[in-house]
Amino acid sequence: MPVRPETARPRFPFVKPRYPASDAIERHFRPAREAGFFTNFGPVSSRLERELGTRLLSGRSAMMCSSCTTALSVALLALDVSSPVLVPAFTFPATAGAVTGAGLTVLVGDVDPDTGILLEGEVRRAARQGCGAVIAVRPYGIWSDLSPLAAACREAGLPLVIDNAAGLGVGGDIVSRFGVEDAIEAFSLHATKPFGVGEGGVLAVPPEPEAPGLEAKLRSAMNFGLPLADGRLRGKGINGKMDEMTAAVGHAVLEELPSRVARRQEVAGYYAGRAGEAGLATFFRAAEHSTWQCFPVLLPDGVAADGIVKACAEEGLIARRYYHPALGEAGTPNARRLAARAVCLPVYDDAADAPEIWDIFSRAVAAA
Repeated sequence: MPVRPETARPRFPFVKPRYPASDAIERHFRPAREAGFFTNFGPVSSRLERELGTRLLSGRSAMMCSSCTTALSVALLALDVSSPVLVPAFTFPATAGAVTGAGLTVLVGDVDPDTGILLEGEVRRAARQGCGAVIAVRPYGIWSDLSPLAAACREAGLPLVIDNAAGLGVGGDIVSRFGVEDAIEAFSLHATKPFGVGEGGVLAVPPEPEAPGLEAKLRSAMNFGLPLADGRLRGKGINGKMDEMTAAVGHAVLEELPSRVARRQEVAGYYAGRAGEAGLATFFRAAEHSTWQCFPVLLPDGVAADGIVKACAEEGLIARRYYHPALGEAGTPNARRLAARAVCLPVYDDAADAPEIWDIFSRAVAAA
């Protein structure tokens, strides 16, 4: 029976998720099976936390969660936030969803017109409006300097949580250089990410001297608010834990992650070079600053992004308008302009298709 055109797989899909072989997963799952311990901070997830802290988070404590959205909600609950939370307008809807999931109200702020990062002035404005916390976003998982924003949060007395959904897997030197010491940072392990397990998330927790007792509060918040072994903690919470089978998938993915990320960084470098030749702006700084779930290109003003996406699809390339539309109704002109201009190209685990993908995209831009 022939495949119907509308269900045919495109030549160049936006993502090519990879899942480990069952024998690799079972090898890592065996300790949970032998112990009969399949969730609630079991042996497999606990070991994955230790490995991520050492290998990917420059020594910070890692906590496994059921998703990045859940991780952000857990952070707000553990911080005892009870007032509205500021989020950038230029982000994926899950950022705002995590705030409402924690039972809180969303405040939307504008971003830097070049980097897409929440403006420090918006933090000061939100503080005057009774804001209780700030969620900053590293657009597209690209690590960069957030110290001015972190300083504005400290000055306003507001805790900072960082939504870095696509950023897990860069080198420890990048994490050390751009990590914010006193901020909680959340990552996604969704199947669309380079470090993908299906559904999952990670919290990077500030060192104990920076935030005494925070790790215990986070574990309580992701376990229904129940107390831990010392019996002291009880409060707001949800079910945000990662099960042991998912953690076993994480171990198997971690084994091949460095080579996958290196190849993706090669593709991003290629796209960046071609974009520069064409006079197109990007968010690119250096290849090693991201794991490159996708590669965002900024179209010239006046070029219709929907037309570009449609023209690419007609040649079998799925491009996406990621972070579109911007959150909020008005008052965020920078975010709205970025959202109108950004089109994201797929990044795969090898560079073989990159030239043809770029040629399709550049033809669509030229035609527009």
